[in-house]
Amino acid sequence: MPASKQPNKNSVLMGDMTISQIISHINFEDEEVEYAARTLPKCLLEAVRYRVRIMRRRMEKGQTLDVTRVNVSQKIRAQAKRSGDKVTEGGVKELTELSPAVRKHQGDMIKLVELEEFAKLILECFRYKKTAITVVADMTNAEAAILRHYEAGDTKNTLATLQKKARDKYTQVGGG
Repeated sequence: MPASKQPNKNSVLMGDMTISQIISHINFEDEEVEYAARTLPKCLLEAVRYRVRIMRRRMEKGQTLDVTRVNVSQKIRAQAKRSGDKVTEGGVKELTELSPAVRKHQGDMIKLVELEEFAKLILECFRYKKTAITVVADMTNAEAAILRHYEAGDTKNTLATLQKKARDKYTQVGGG
């Protein structure tokens, strides 16, 4: 790869954040809205990457579980054939599901499904954070506009108009 095409080591596209680092960026104070807005895209992208990694692990574990079930059921059928025992499909299925190898993979699969749900929730947190940043930024801009009009001396009509616009906007958003 040519030097000009190599991604920067600290690039957003490197996927270099751990889950702990991603989670640490969910919360922010009103005063940190600018920093939160700057870091949100990278954190959101990292949360998406984390979810995709977990989803791939779950899918791989599901395939491993299926292969293990097939192998165990083949061994059960072969053993029954060698010993001359008759075994039903229900019996093969039951013995397969009780196999230690299958049970281990099932336990791993359950953990990965839970982890995937956790990854979805982290992603949802960043979506809510985006909304919170937008609201805080809008409120900050509204306060600045009110202050400009107040300093200009046009407080009576302009202030009432700005308050009505803000009230209408947030009443529509909040549904109240």
